[in-house]
Amino acid sequence: MTLKLIDLLHNKVKLHFISSVSVLVILLLFFSCKKDIGYENQADNNNGSHKIPNPSPVSGTVAGWIIDENSLPLENAQVTVANNIYITDANGFFKTN
Repeated sequence: MTLKLIDLLHNKVKLHFISSVSVLVILLLFFSCKKDIGYENQADNNNGSHKIPNPSPVSGTVAGWIIDENSLPLENAQVTVANNIYITDANGFFKTN
């Protein structure tokens, strides 16, 4: 009977040890697997500044309402976009072509 009890305790300790080690290994693997972030390709070698690419030309429409300080629409307000002049309507609305 005493031998069975000792054997049972031994198996319980062994199981606890194995589960503890397993948890530690999983945690170690989880926290050690990080993506390396490399900035060496993004920085200019001369002074460490980041290069900004030249912007691509875009086209689109600009529209909006022009209002005064009382939130009332401004009719015949002049709006200049890219050297083009647009005039607001009675509701203060303008739209580029």
